[in-house]
Amino acid sequence: MTRYLFRSKILQVLSHPLSWIYEGALKMKPHQRAIKLHVPIISVGNIHSGGVGKTPLVIALVKTLHTLGWTPCVVSRGYKGRLSKQGARVDSTVTAKDVGDEPCEIHRACPDAGVFIGADRVLAAQRASAIGDIIILDDGFQHKKLARDIDMVVLPADSSSHEERLLPLGRLREPASALLRADAIIFIAEPQHEDQGEATLASWPIKGDSRIFCIQKNIGKIHAYKGTVEPVALLGRKVVAFSAIAQPERFLETLELAGAEVVDAVLKRDHASFTENDLKVISKLLRLHDNAIGVTTAKDAARLDHAPLPFSAAIVETEIQCDELADFIHKKLERLGYKPGLIGPKHIKRIK
Repeated sequence: MTRYLFRSKILQVLSHPLSWIYEGALKMKPHQRAIKLHVPIISVGNIHSGGVGKTPLVIALVKTLHTLGWTPCVVSRGYKGRLSKQGARVDSTVTAKDVGDEPCEIHRACPDAGVFIGADRVLAAQRASAIGDIIILDDGFQHKKLARDIDMVVLPADSSSHEERLLPLGRLREPASALLRADAIIFIAEPQHEDQGEATLASWPIKGDSRIFCIQKNIGKIHAYKGTVEPVALLGRKVVAFSAIAQPERFLETLELAGAEVVDAVLKRDHASFTENDLKVISKLLRLHDNAIGVTTAKDAARLDHAPLPFSAAIVETEIQCDELADFIHKKLERLGYKPGLIGPKHIKRIK
């Protein structure tokens, strides 16, 4: 069954011609000459619009590459961050409104890694290269201005190219043929779907030398939201879920997998902020369901900047094990002449 961006049949019909126009615009996009930095650049991107597990993978890569001796930094656009245009380094003094929710989530999970944001990702990468010996370019597959040494694309493990369509009809940013540019393709399965993965591989166009990885997303830490003192064990617990992510239904399934009883939910569009009125609605729902607690994601908690909430809440994190993928990156970079701790001449050059 085709996956549409909109559930409305009317919007689906209206989106058909817009999708053709979008495809034409992609073909007319001019080729850019890429700027090569003196440190290796690893792009972790997608061809879907949101909700594929990219951020947990970036966090896992930062942690695992660090154990292999690298000093990784992350570069992100800083979507919706008011400092995106000028660029900034993410630290404890900035908020999600300043730099975007995903960079804040990455910084909180990896406080020792440099996280830099900026609409000009070449400039952000230059800043990052001053302190790190490897840069992970978050959501960089469509960004052609910055040359990279390894291009990786993340796909949902239950996806099929036969069911996907270009924006705005479907969720694809680029045609499936764009995967032919990728050095590695990572299929990520949700916690509740352990059998996802290999069955969908054949439907996607993959070049012969691309490495394929099938990775399972797992339920990670479940901990109290700042200021909450109630126990956060979810097994048999009534919960009111509140989230603003691309695919909230997967979050609800994850809560059920953790043993929670989802009695209600307040769900908003991806990256949306929770207003004071939203928090009042959640409080009302919690009073309606005795002994229930609010539950949200790490990304939503970052967007809330961990400000005090008028109710008890827990944060459910997801995690990914990527030792095999990190080892692939490590060995490929060594073949290219890069080694941890070795930073070449401080120069920038243009390549074709």
